[in-house]
Amino acid sequence: MVRNDIRISSREPLAQDFKIISYEQKAPIPIDRDKWLRLWSPGGAYFNNNHGFSSDYQPYGEWVNGKEIRVFREPSVARPCLEATVEGLCEMVDELGLKLDVLDYDIEASVQPMIDASTEYGVLDGEQLSRRLFAESYRDTNKGGKQHADVLLTSKPLRLGDENWGETRFNTGAMIMSLPQGRQGSYDFIGNVAKHEAAHLLGFQEHHARVGNVIGYAEPEDCLTNWQCSTRDICERDEDALLAFWLGIEQKTGQQYLKR
Repeated sequence: MVRNDIRISSREPLAQDFKIISYEQKAPIPIDRDKWLRLWSPGGAYFNNNHGFSSDYQPYGEWVNGKEIRVFREPSVARPCLEATVEGLCEMVDELGLKLDVLDYDIEASVQPMIDASTEYGVLDGEQLSRRLFAESYRDTNKGGKQHADVLLTSKPLRLGDENWGETRFNTGAMIMSLPQGRQGSYDFIGNVAKHEAAHLLGFQEHHARVGNVIGYAEPEDCLTNWQCSTRDICERDEDALLAFWLGIEQKTGQQYLKR
């Protein structure tokens, strides 16, 4: 079901609206629904700071112009893992009502050199890889490419930490999932992780519990954006944030991304 009831105040964000994003702050100051939505809208802290947007909407976030997400896997990752990932991505895109295509690219030889260049002692540096994916010629419209986001499934552990299944950045349009052999049989959970990481890829660069309470929203028993990835259900608060964010992208780009 596509939500179309999001309404955002036109008031300019106040200084106190930005307190919630302090990474050192363990107990965020409670805010109300209106402030929450403004934080995810142009001029709000989550929209600007967490996503690298400048007033001119350059250079980060350009991948959205192509309205396409491409999914790849290393040969060492089983094919059903990619299928479960595509399923999770499609669920998130469809639930938000976004006009984005999720495309199955399976194994693509041109990606492997970028993976190898970002790997040291068998550990993949997700930040390095995301930068390489961001700068690849396949995204360069001047070279016949098309803007898009990249989703890569690798069997390598992430430098971010062995416990991490995914590392995702909206800015560079890069989502990396770490699926060593021992993780590759858990297809349902892979789908959970993929949908969780898809929320990050689509702009929600937080985890539910870290934000704290927002007045006007009931606190759910669980939410997709919790780090445990124990459910595929996204709560109303975090879905509203993503919808506000994409309404802001429409405002910045003049393009339509949300189905009406």
